[in-house]
Amino acid sequence: MTIKEETNDRRISPRFPINYPARVTYYVEEKPVKIDAQVRDFCDGGFSVVSDQAIFVGASANVSVIGQNKQPIVEVAGRIVWMRKVDGSSNGFGFKFIEPSISDSGVKAFVKLVSSESSVMERRSGISSEIFPLKRRTYDYDSLSFKSPLYRLTSFLKTIGEHRKIKNIVISPSLAYIHKRVREIFPNPQIILADQIDERILGETLLILPFDCRHGHDSFVLLDFEEYLMKSRGVSEPVKTLTAVSRAIDAGSSLTILSFSPVVKRNIAEKILRATKFEEIQFENDQIVLARKRQLVDHLFHNGKYRVHEVEKSRDIQDIETFASNIFSKEFNFSKDIDNMFSSHSDFYAVTNVKTKQLINFARVTWHLPNHALPCMLAQKRGTNLHLQLNNPDKLSYGEIFSPYLNSLGAARTYDELVKTMVGYGSRNLMDVVFTTFDAHERESYDFFNRYFGFNDTGFTLQYGNFGGNWKLISVFNKTPDDLSLNFLSRSKSHQYSAT
Repeated sequence: MTIKEETNDRRISPRFPINYPARVTYYVEEKPVKIDAQVRDFCDGGFSVVSDQAIFVGASANVSVIGQNKQPIVEVAGRIVWMRKVDGSSNGFGFKFIEPSISDSGVKAFVKLVSSESSVMERRSGISSEIFPLKRRTYDYDSLSFKSPLYRLTSFLKTIGEHRKIKNIVISPSLAYIHKRVREIFPNPQIILADQIDERILGETLLILPFDCRHGHDSFVLLDFEEYLMKSRGVSEPVKTLTAVSRAIDAGSSLTILSFSPVVKRNIAEKILRATKFEEIQFENDQIVLARKRQLVDHLFHNGKYRVHEVEKSRDIQDIETFASNIFSKEFNFSKDIDNMFSSHSDFYAVTNVKTKQLINFARVTWHLPNHALPCMLAQKRGTNLHLQLNNPDKLSYGEIFSPYLNSLGAARTYDELVKTMVGYGSRNLMDVVFTTFDAHERESYDFFNRYFGFNDTGFTLQYGNFGGNWKLISVFNKTPDDLSLNFLSRSKSHQYSAT
């Protein structure tokens, strides 16, 4: 008997009636729940199971089929794809095998053995609904509704409402149409769209957004800064909404996140949350994530004369952009529009004189995230149209520091403290590779980075679009240098990507 592909019509596969006791294990808030059940029939893709207890549709579960000696014959991993009442108080479930169960030799042997001892079951007539609840096609239309993301979302919202005292609900602008459904379940909490946040949010908060994280990191971007600016205006989720909420809640505040659909890649979801200042990340299930906003960096140094502190308010970030514009505008053609492309996936640090409150220097640390590139990826290799290609960005975490090396006495005194904070991203295992650049005419910048922080020259010089100057690219590793392999790519006349 062969295992059918996901896209095949499940009704093509023969179904066989059986009657075996079973134990079903599923999870609620990461705690195992075990119930007794009966396996009533099977095909090569799954079981029909009956139990006195209910399991929600979409739950991941294990089914242990019990033999005559009360020992498990076979254990299969899968998920619940439908549920409905049968015989009054009993519940019928559709249990679909998932990898690696459908390829397991023990499962195949069990299916082969039982099918050889049973006659094929008629799938549409002549069978009691107790044995085969999907007897009529009209019932199938009901089961399809359980697959709707809105059905699961509503179910999770009710669960959250029962277990948490939610005071604020923030909804991604892309999901504004679910406002009415949310209000039906939560009649009292404040409900706002993420792009309308204009003040601090106090109290326990629920965030609803598309957070499936199906898209991985781009290893290269063959666009210039102006092209990417136009493209990035339509690509913002989930980073923009998470950043807006993070900046509106206090450090130490907890956040409950409900994804509109299952989080497919948890490692990427965790990285996005860390990049938007969250820690203590816990997955209650495949759609509910708990996190806490971390404390912002803030400390005094040089006998208390200077302060390096992480900023997140729009006004403070604008002050940094103005400071950068004053430094780079005349000679380098600094653009706030271009610079703003990296704000939502960057951490900003200000260095100020404690006595005068004057901004002396700054740093911006940009995270490489799905649909959110590093500035150096948009730059081009000097004298060419070649773009940087990163090695395995779904596995390795990359970042880029933007911080001017200034010649003023106050700025020079603070620069080592500022860069020390930036390099801490590696020691805290937040980034594996950190890039920065320095003006090719200022060799002392490289000497400083190399001597005190271990940065090495990549051997490449970049041009950042219309931004003036030639910029040497240097990097530091949290892992061995072998983890980094830099290539440059261009689009050939035939529109194929070619390495150089």
